[in-house]
Amino acid sequence: MKNIIRNSLVALVMLVIWGCAAKEELKAPPAETNEPEPPAGSLLWVIKPSINIRQENSAGSEKIGELADGDSAFVQHNQDGWYKIRTTDGKAGWVRSDLLAPRNISIFRKAVEFADRLKENRDIDLYFDQKLQQARVYLSFPASAYTSADAVEQTAREIITGYQNQVYRGDVDVHVLKPGNEDEYLSFEQKGQPNPDPVIPVIPYGRLVTVDDSDPNTIGLTVVLNEDVDQDRLLKAARKMVETYPISYRKVTITFLTPDQNCRLWFVEDSQGEMYKFDKCP
Repeated sequence: MKNIIRNSLVALVMLVIWGCAAKEELKAPPAETNEPEPPAGSLLWVIKPSINIRQENSAGSEKIGELADGDSAFVQHNQDGWYKIRTTDGKAGWVRSDLLAPRNISIFRKAVEFADRLKENRDIDLYFDQKLQQARVYLSFPASAYTSADAVEQTAREIITGYQNQVYRGDVDVHVLKPGNEDEYLSFEQKGQPNPDPVIPVIPYGRLVTVDDSDPNTIGLTVVLNEDVDQDRLLKAARKMVETYPISYRKVTITFLTPDQNCRLWFVEDSQGEMYKFDKCP
């Protein structure tokens, strides 16, 4: 148990380091590269534990680097469902488009921010498991908070409810540590909601710019097209993207826009079937 927690503490240190590093991510890409400047608002975040940067837009292409959960990259353009990206330190390559998403979908980022607020506002430490990540957490309270096991558990459940509302919707395995050491004081599992992990389909054209997943049973994607794609291909793309989502999603909405925000396609699939409009979004 102690070894697991020590690993988790190391993971937390890395989270804090990466969280601080995030402040530097919004700087402009280095000017000395020969790559074209990425479009405004093109910064997307990694939503998997780690992903590979490839030399070309193919899974069989040479791996030339990695990005970790919470890292970000500038998306320059899309070719056959692969993003040509430039990392914040200037490395160029290709990443499959379902591995990057807007910041609000990064569970890692939300987890770091939640832990920072909890420490600042209530002096409570929250650590994440190195392997299970956000699905297993460790809490450490100030010594004065350990009045009784029931009181500690009640407070811990309140915190985890907020955590599940704001960060990770799934089941969470919670371990509360004794004050001043790494021994376990109590543990419990708190059930979550459906669809806890972000699901992003391969984006065949354009760049994903927004994801609305405020309701765990519905999702809305907005894609900006930098290329001219005919209506037939757009409709096929939307249908293919919707196939990514399990039946537990009651409604999926996909909107394709031009860079100046003109509507190309509005597509919805729910329990009634599909509905779509070209060149006119609601």
